[in-house]
Amino acid sequence: MSQDHSTSLQLTTDQTNLKSIICRALEKSEIFRQRFAEKFHQTTLENLCIKSSAIDNGISNKIFTIELSSSSPSLVETAIEKNSIWSCMEVILKITSDKSTNIPSLFNKTLNEACIMKFLHANLAHQFKSPTIYDHTDGNGKGESEMDYILMEKCEGMALNLIYDELSDEERRLLISHISEMRGKLCEFAFIPEDSHGNLKETLFGSVLDIKVVNDKVAHVTVGRNSDGDGPFESFSDFLIANFEKRIEEMLKDERVSSLVYNFQQLVKYLKEKPLSISSDLYQLCHIDLTPNNVIVNPSTNHITGIIDWEWGVMTLLDMDINELMTWTRNDQEISFLKECLHQHIPQIGKNSNFWEEFEGRRKLFLALDWAIRLSSYKNWFRNDETEAESFIVKALENTKQFFMENSF
Repeated sequence: MSQDHSTSLQLTTDQTNLKSIICRALEKSEIFRQRFAEKFHQTTLENLCIKSSAIDNGISNKIFTIELSSSSPSLVETAIEKNSIWSCMEVILKITSDKSTNIPSLFNKTLNEACIMKFLHANLAHQFKSPTIYDHTDGNGKGESEMDYILMEKCEGMALNLIYDELSDEERRLLISHISEMRGKLCEFAFIPEDSHGNLKETLFGSVLDIKVVNDKVAHVTVGRNSDGDGPFESFSDFLIANFEKRIEEMLKDERVSSLVYNFQQLVKYLKEKPLSISSDLYQLCHIDLTPNNVIVNPSTNHITGIIDWEWGVMTLLDMDINELMTWTRNDQEISFLKECLHQHIPQIGKNSNFWEEFEGRRKLFLALDWAIRLSSYKNWFRNDETEAESFIVKALENTKQFFMENSF
């Protein structure tokens, strides 16, 4: 690309492009037109002000709040003084980073997230909160100023992680119970995967390209390559092996972490020699980052108003979400309570008396993959902050070494 990333980003969020994005959504989305008309009593941008403000300037996403208002911010006080009607509507614009980031793990990300969230909103809106998708590109953005994006509803509230550690034990237990129930509602659907030729499979691990609802309990899912560009995979072991091998390839390029490559290579060898035997009942649509960071709550009531950031959502083993739900706990009592809640709300767990023993045996694989991701990605994550990168990698190296001292493969 001839332009730098900041220039490319500006081209996407200037007034001309913002108007184009909003106009396209008004044309394509009936629900956006309806909400827009209810707010402004019109269906065009005539005489409206558009303002954007950055929420997150991350490596793989740039997220903005787009404010549409019936007068410019400088005229709001005047409008109020004259008892004029002033209306405002906020939406979220999520842009996938362009090719200048040199990140390989963006394949299908926009389409993947949009497909999942549209399914959730259409079929589980009351049980599994997620923002309404107003419009999105098809995941094939081309050209220097074109990026893939999603325009969506803004969930009212704040990210749960901002207040979670300040909550009382009882408040945390209520939220743990609620998120367990929500995860259970999603488990009531049986997801039957299809390959790119429309052939039904027992399991197929990868990203979501399309979801066709057969009835209120069954959906067919077109499964594509994983978000890192590989797959889809017919077994969970193959899914894990490919993920580890990709991280190993990156780690070999970095002297700081290459000394740990042997440990991960031994883990891959272990998985190839002893493939995991897992019931297909545990095959599910998973968020895989279902932490308080991606949960929006009403701070007055602590009620969950939305689950966001489904871009890495994948058809995989239910364990991957349960592993993330463990981050909601702060002590052994809360871990026990979480297990009780999941046992109550998720049939796949309730009917298997050995589930938790088997889960703990598999969990070390997820922890190992998490460390592999951290060691191979930290330079991209902190590429604009060398001090933070150094602090992060020192701790990650120490923890990874400790992990392999405690777990052999």
